[in-house]
Amino acid sequence: MNTKQSIARVKRIRENYLRMRHEFFADVSDDLLWHRKRNVGFLSIPRCITFISMVMDDLAKTKISPTYLALWCHTFDESLVIINDQEAMAFESGFSGTRPVNTWKTRMKELEDLGFIKAAAGRSGTYNYVLILNPFKVIRKHREEGSIKIDATYRALFDRALEVGAGDEL
Repeated sequence: MNTKQSIARVKRIRENYLRMRHEFFADVSDDLLWHRKRNVGFLSIPRCITFISMVMDDLAKTKISPTYLALWCHTFDESLVIINDQEAMAFESGFSGTRPVNTWKTRMKELEDLGFIKAAAGRSGTYNYVLILNPFKVIRKHREEGSIKIDATYRALFDRALEVGAGDEL
């Protein structure tokens, strides 16, 4: 599909969704909805993030997806996260209690070892600057190396990626 066709496809999908929204939810005004271009605090994430998270957790020794999602929620289109408060990131990733920052650092190390992120040290520690890499490319690399089971979870990710037009990434 070329660029012109992709733009036309997206336009058709948008128009169809708007028609359905107005048909099924006519009583809901626009000001009650979150609009990416009108509201602040919105970001772009892969449409397959739920399946990416499941595959990621299958690859890991621990559950790393909440830490990854917290990172993603701090990024902009440049894929860079600047972490000045490790305690806050640990809490946002779901860690509390006696050693939340240490647990968070363990998950960050695992994300880095699996290739989902790259990190650079700064004045706030080892994970001051974090670059989020394309998760599809990371998963493809793991699949090519044989470390991903071709099971229901991977198949669901692959199916959803095809559905949203990202099948070439895997």
